[in-house]
Amino acid sequence: MIFNQETIQKILGIAEKTYIKPEEMADKLNITFYPYDETKQSANVLKFRQKLEQAFIGFSGQNSRLF
Repeated sequence: MIFNQETIQKILGIAEKTYIKPEEMADKLNITFYPYDETKQSANVLKFRQKLEQAFIGFSGQNSRLF
């Protein structure tokens, strides 16, 4: 027996729409980068943050709702 998403949400008691497809999740995604003190971050953390931010900036061209 296969249940649809609406039935599963009702069984689990989830009232609001639950997004399960990557496209739906990305459409509702909000990204925020908070100010930080570079002197208190390791070089690895700073490098990771820069790469992550650049990845989201690249993605925002496809989906302007990210920023």
